[in-house]
Parts: sequence; structure tokens; C-alpha cells
Amino acid sequence: MNVAWNWRMKQAGIQIGVSDQSKVQSLARQPETPGSPKPPLEIFTDDKVDLHAQIQALSVAQRWKLQGRTENRDEEAMRDLLTRRYRYAVDDVPHRDILDSVDGNGDLIPFLEPEATD
Repeated sequence: MNVAWNWRMKQAGIQIGVSDQSKVQSLARQPETPGSPKPPLEIFTDDKVDLHAQIQALSVAQRWKLQGRTENRDEEAMRDLLTRRYRYAVDDVPHRDILDSVDGNGDLIPFLEPEATD
């Protein structure tokens, strides 16, 4: 989610739109490990999550070359269209219930279980 990604960039001293893109690319390719800093739960406010969900939906619509009516710009309508018509954001992989994703210490538990390797 972009909320956590923005937090990771800030922790790394990367300024959005200002820093060298190679630093952004390098951070994006770094795998998260058990020792990686964990984003504090306080950064996941309703406003931030809603904002990033709208931005993400609009980015997907733009990539798919979909446009809303110019006389009535409504980000929620575009997200609704993507969800109902194209099944955008419909879960397609087994995952943990989001409401059961915080452990006893208040830390996030991974949503996806790692695949077993034989």
C-alpha cells in the first residue's frame, strides 16, 4: 500500500519528486525482512488510506485508458466502475482476514502466507 511505501521512502530520506529515481528504484527492490523497520500503525489513518485508494484507482483507470465524464469528475465513481465492471480490487489470492492481522504486540502480521518451497 502506498501509505507504507511513502513511510519507507521518508525513513530512507527520499523526497517524492525531488530525490534521485535510482534511490527510489533501489529501495523498491530491497526485500523486506524480519529486521526491516515496521511502519507504525498510526500512519494508516482513514484519510490516508482513502486518499491512496482513490489515487491507485485513478492510476489504474489511466493505465487502462479509461476516462470519466469531464463535466462530472468523481473519483469514487471511477473506483465503483472499476470494481463492478472490471472486478478491480477483488481478492484473487488467499490471505489473512484484514481484521485479524495485528499480533498481541500490536505489530502487523503479513496478509499473505509465504508459499512453501519443496
